[in-house]
Amino acid sequence: MHYILSHPGKRKSNEDSVFPEHVNGVGARSFIVCDGVGGHRNGEIASGIVSREVGQRLVMHEAPGEREILEAIDHAEKKLAEHSDDFPDCKGMASTLVGFHPIDDEKGYAYWVGDSRLYHIRNSEIVFKTKDHSLVQMMVDSGEMTEAEALSSRSKNVIMQAINDGRRKAEPEIALLEDLREGDYILLLSDGILEGCTEDDLILHLNSNPLKEAVTEIRKKCEVHSNDNFSLIAIEIHHA
Repeated sequence: MHYILSHPGKRKSNEDSVFPEHVNGVGARSFIVCDGVGGHRNGEIASGIVSREVGQRLVMHEAPGEREILEAIDHAEKKLAEHSDDFPDCKGMASTLVGFHPIDDEKGYAYWVGDSRLYHIRNSEIVFKTKDHSLVQMMVDSGEMTEAEALSSRSKNVIMQAINDGRRKAEPEIALLEDLREGDYILLLSDGILEGCTEDDLILHLNSNPLKEAVTEIRKKCEVHSNDNFSLIAIEIHHA
């Protein structure tokens, strides 16, 4: 079961994109959240191209592995480059990417570029979360900054990697989640969600509500507290 949220927040346009689009419930085979870079319309175009091209490529495969994920991301980069060649005003556009592709009831691939995140949550604990490709994450890793300081840093939106139109080839990270259990949650989200909700808030809403209502409560909080676009795909693991 899954529910999808994508909202412009306090901005005029929404540069986030999700795959699948506007589909709630069951049956989806691949999940993606992207956050566009490049300013207004360009960011919206970039995130749309990346989410659509990666998602459509992966659902064509019965059981994609790391090679197919990397090929899908490479294909999306080529599509961005083609679009920039056709529309020079779009030069420099890019997008973050975070995805989850289930393999079976107990396993699935997480993959990401940039600072959009995936969380695997079980019994109110974060079992796994992706590590941002961002300046503040590099500073946290080097000991120059604490995680608390990173949350309020003026540099928190500076990303070190993105799917782009050819300036620098992305280096995606891929993780195989091998212990998915009944009742676990997978969350994919853009950074605008974390501007409106802390990790503890996300866990509290999941624990206090059925999944659909939890997503609604997260939306309400982000509408008040987030100045950015915000997108979320929330998945509850159920074994057949």
